[in-house]
Amino acid sequence: NNFLLTSGAFQLDEYNLAHYNMGYAYFKLKDYANAIQWFRKYIGFIKNEESRTVADAYNRIGDSYFISRSYWVAIDYYDKAIQIDLLDKDYALFQRGFTLGLLNRPEKKINTLQQLLNEHPESAYVDDAIYEMAKSYLDQQNQDQALLKYQQIVNEYPSSSYIKKSLVQLGLIHYNKDQNEEALKYYQRVVAEFPGTAEATNALTGIKNIYVDMNDVDAYFAYVNSLGEFADISISEQDSLTYISAEKLYMNGNCEQSIIQFNNYLSKFNNGSFILNAHFYLAECYYKTGNSEKALQSYDFVIDKPRNTFTEQALLSAASINFNQNNYDKALEHFIQLEDIAELNSHLLESRKGQLRCYYQLNDYKNTIPAADKLMHTEKVSGELKREARYKKGKSLYETNNFDLALDEFRIISEDVNSPEGAEAKYLISKIYFNDEQYDLAEHEIFDFASQNTSQEYWLAKAFILLSDVYIAKDDQFQAKHTLKSIIDNYNPEADDDIVEIAKEKYNQIIENEKLDIESDESDEIILEYSEENKEITE
Repeated sequence: NNFLLTSGAFQLDEYNLAHYNMGYAYFKLKDYANAIQWFRKYIGFIKNEESRTVADAYNRIGDSYFISRSYWVAIDYYDKAIQIDLLDKDYALFQRGFTLGLLNRPEKKINTLQQLLNEHPESAYVDDAIYEMAKSYLDQQNQDQALLKYQQIVNEYPSSSYIKKSLVQLGLIHYNKDQNEEALKYYQRVVAEFPGTAEATNALTGIKNIYVDMNDVDAYFAYVNSLGEFADISISEQDSLTYISAEKLYMNGNCEQSIIQFNNYLSKFNNGSFILNAHFYLAECYYKTGNSEKALQSYDFVIDKPRNTFTEQALLSAASINFNQNNYDKALEHFIQLEDIAELNSHLLESRKGQLRCYYQLNDYKNTIPAADKLMHTEKVSGELKREARYKKGKSLYETNNFDLALDEFRIISEDVNSPEGAEAKYLISKIYFNDEQYDLAEHEIFDFASQNTSQEYWLAKAFILLSDVYIAKDDQFQAKHTLKSIIDNYNPEADDDIVEIAKEKYNQIIENEKLDIESDESDEIILEYSEENKEITE
């Protein structure tokens, strides 16, 4: 707001972009009315231009109307994003289809989602689309098509978060078709593979109905008894009430009390119906209250279970804790796992950023290079992250003696010498030339660095120390001394680094070498005089 009201702002390119960012700020604050207003202002200024940011703005306007339940208007804006086809078209298609479902337009919903599958077969929303199509076929009483879609998720997307729900629906469809044995197979698979989930509870209800229909309640009791506490009805009721009391505390933001209650729940029901939820919320509370070690224990419990609603966030949080504790190997393991299952682009971005930083901290330069490339090619990566990735790639190439390739990265980064990475890159360009004995090029880069008025005093001083080495290599002791003396006299005295110490050491070494040269010259003169005297005596 301050920027937009500043004199002269209207003429700047950033003026339009400020409206886009104001839209996002209100969107993040869940003030959707203002978000719509600012995004529409941005699009109005851009006029008819088609760009990635315009497509993104249309999607966000669509989301704002969607959340406000103005579904038809939301569809209009999703259509605009689809028409531009420059960013997140698959997302817009999915949202359009989902919204049509809410408006009780199942056929149009299915057609839209089929378009998503046809045009974006690698989209992260493919399994979402298939699942929603299956739901719509059920709404149309088309059980056969619904069955095919749910089966497709089970067969082709075994890591999908919809696997549990699809198995339950497959059991229900077969049950409705009087195919009890098939239904029992799917329900029992849910109970066996996803214990402690709501879907497992639903599956147990379905199993009970099947055994009752088959007049074989004894078999049902035997089956339930084989499952232990999870399936005991009376215990299940206690389980639910104990968990709900802890969950309410958590939802009200009372972490201290909810920690006590969740631990109480877990001690009583170590294989309870809500064990995953309890561990995840417990981990979140421990994390918020600064108990990282206990948070990790519960996050790891969630991570070790088959993929569930909390897996992505648990992996991200556990990776962050390990990274902050310098456990880079373990953090790297979690970041790699997160990349494999991430459904949210933000989580994908975090996983790739984390991998890059872990490899770099582990001095694994060989893997840092492809990790940097992968991060730079991730959708919606910021300019700041791109600079970090390019910097770490350049440093890794430098450390592995790939100096020509390192130069390519450093030249791009050094376009902004006011950033720490850009300033260091400029210095390293000079150093590469110096090490290659291209002294004139090294000198040119250093003077170019100095002419750009960088705010990074440390790297500029390092560059001038290197300049003194250039002068020494060119046998110009006078300029080398003058350069070092200037650093010693003018460098920030409050700086907590080794610049002045290095400069003094190099300066004193030059003085010492000059003294040795003078003594050597005087010694040569004495020898000459003595020889002349000997010559006269001999004659």
